[in-house]
Amino acid sequence: MLATAPRYVAARDHALPTNDGVVLAPQAIAPAHQAEASALPVWLKDAAIRGIGLGAKIKAGETLERPAFRVYVGAKRALDDIANPVPKIVGPLETDVIPIGNLKPQPAHQRLRPIQPGCSLGNVKVTGGTLGCIVRKRGGGPERFILSNAHVLAGTAQAAVGDEIVQPAIADGGVSGPDRIATLKAFIPFDYTSDGFPNMVDAALAEIVAPGIAYQLAFMGAAIGPSRMSKSVRVGMKVQKTGRSTGHSWGKVIDTDFQAIVPYPDPDNPAKLRNVLFRDQILCTRFTDPGDSGALVLSSTGKVVGLHFAGSDDVSVFNRIGNVFDALDIELET
Repeated sequence: MLATAPRYVAARDHALPTNDGVVLAPQAIAPAHQAEASALPVWLKDAAIRGIGLGAKIKAGETLERPAFRVYVGAKRALDDIANPVPKIVGPLETDVIPIGNLKPQPAHQRLRPIQPGCSLGNVKVTGGTLGCIVRKRGGGPERFILSNAHVLAGTAQAAVGDEIVQPAIADGGVSGPDRIATLKAFIPFDYTSDGFPNMVDAALAEIVAPGIAYQLAFMGAAIGPSRMSKSVRVGMKVQKTGRSTGHSWGKVIDTDFQAIVPYPDPDNPAKLRNVLFRDQILCTRFTDPGDSGALVLSSTGKVVGLHFAGSDDVSVFNRIGNVFDALDIELET
């Protein structure tokens, strides 16, 4: 039984009620979801499930004063159509099934010099996406790098360091050679295993090496640029981004403990899709479209909080910026 007068405790960056004062997170509530688990629960393997999270129970449109283990689905279905329905209780909490549409990577209009955060770019082998920001390696060095998603700058398992990056992206008329601005420097490979949620970022770097390529730090079409990094993200927080497709737009954080299931091209058969499972993601109201992948996500005061990488017709999802910067050992160019 849940407590009738629950205490509130910090669950990452927002308060959630529990019946014993213990900090809860999706991994703690359902241990089988952790990366070291041998297998996922049968019900979580249903193709309709797009992620899990933790938040207040919502019933008939009303937010209730009790926590729930959230199961996000593409669309709700009749129980008769589900072989292994979501249990009513997971760990100590009730479940709440919430439709968010089908998540997908949001891959990539104009040639822009100097280059700026928010403009179109991509590996010559893929359609393209958005330039997130300019960064440098921690500890100094003269090299400057472009930060974006791995599926934008690397694209496939066959990507290699030194691959050509063009601006605009191939999908927007970019041409190998004349539109070269950088080369692929590093990317975080996806872990395609189905046990747990082993991935944390969709991120890559391209080194600006083409002669005469200047850059600006302010967002394209907006009089704002990243000021500094912040690891603080809370439910209800307003966030903003500038992307190749939708320009400058705003969203609101829905869940700060989101674990996402996103289909990417299978590295062994690019014509097919294969799920990649991410943990520790941020779920927002929709403020992106395909082509915005790689866009830097800022707070309302201009602090960098994330890197956008996926979305649906209903929501947008971004990586925590601390995880991105740690994975690539980088810091902001300011």
